[in-house]
Amino acid sequence: MIFYETKKTILYFLFKVSSDFFVGVLIYEQFFPGKKILIQQDRLIYLPDQKKSVPLELEWVLLSEIPEEWIFYTVQVEDKRFYSHRGYSISDIHSSLISSVLFFRKIRGASTITQQLARTLFLSREKSLSRKWKEIQIASALEDELGKNTIFRILYQ
Repeated sequence: MIFYETKKTILYFLFKVSSDFFVGVLIYEQFFPGKKILIQQDRLIYLPDQKKSVPLELEWVLLSEIPEEWIFYTVQVEDKRFYSHRGYSISDIHSSLISSVLFFRKIRGASTITQQLARTLFLSREKSLSRKWKEIQIASALEDELGKNTIFRILYQ
């Protein structure tokens, strides 16, 4: 009985903390809109921290040149809600947190395709809340500035 109550308390705490965290993300996006990603010649620059820039050594392909099957299966395997979110999925993050608590281990990740791209381009692989926060901010900026099609074009390179 005590175990059940403790687990219930932990789940409530995680739900509350993660809900507050994402409300903060949404408020931040509303009050600090504007350009956060800049494409400058052959570089992609994250404007809030201009030290974070990556070279774009890409031979750009048209979206029509990317096999439809590749796009379909990438979305199905990596991020089924790709076309319905703004770079991050609150529901996936909530369910990942809850399943982690219930089973005392990480069951699955909660990063969207755009978050994975943000991490690959601008961040380290460290596992921390501050890195996750930056990943969400950068993913949101990538979605706003580049759009879904350009994100796929970069991924396909």
